[in-house]
Amino acid sequence: MRLDQQARYDALARPGGKKGVRLEALTERLEVKVRSRGKTLTYDSMNKEDRTTTLGQHFQARVNRRVRMDLNEDLRIVAFEEFGPSSTETSLPELPDFGPDELRHLVALIPQGFPEHPVMTGEKWNLRGIREVEGADTLTFDLAYRHQGYQMHEQETCVGIVFGGTMAGEASEANFSGARVQGQILFDPALEMTRQAEQTISLSLTVPHPQHENVPVAVPVQQEQSFRLLHVVPAKAR
Repeated sequence: MRLDQQARYDALARPGGKKGVRLEALTERLEVKVRSRGKTLTYDSMNKEDRTTTLGQHFQARVNRRVRMDLNEDLRIVAFEEFGPSSTETSLPELPDFGPDELRHLVALIPQGFPEHPVMTGEKWNLRGIREVEGADTLTFDLAYRHQGYQMHEQETCVGIVFGGTMAGEASEANFSGARVQGQILFDPALEMTRQAEQTISLSLTVPHPQHENVPVAVPVQQEQSFRLLHVVPAKAR
């Protein structure tokens, strides 16, 4: 399965003069391609005909929803609300939902990986914590990061950060082992924002055999994620 999501985040002041920021987010476009058993199914939220298919109805019900999040001064989510139009949802149990939860998870990932103190080129640091992965329960991770130095990305000078490590936990309907994570972050110090981040999670799931209940089957799974900043629109002066 391949999913391409274009999202928009509007930054606002938190009510009551509280420190931090309020974010209102929506999915502007979602494209899905599913390949299984020799067949290919596609969905494009911008295509009206796609919205009426079984696959389209499954995803469109979530694309229409918006989210409102309050982040404190440490960029941690302290309040979350889902709102906006809803539609009749056609459930496809074998496919994941994709909508408001992903908008929240993307924001939750933003502060992860950055050290609490200044670092120089070549320096390393470690991060341990909790992360959610599609199709699995809460996972613990242990990652090592390294400052790669400065590099050009889309004609902008960015700080390159590479990372890798392991994950541990249990999936809701299967056990997994050998979970490894590796990736890269490109941080723009002028914007103080991440311009691009990529990561690959590789693991082996052990699931029951479809015909023999007591015979486990090992299934290799790989999830690739790529996040890219498209553009930033400065707030209007008041």
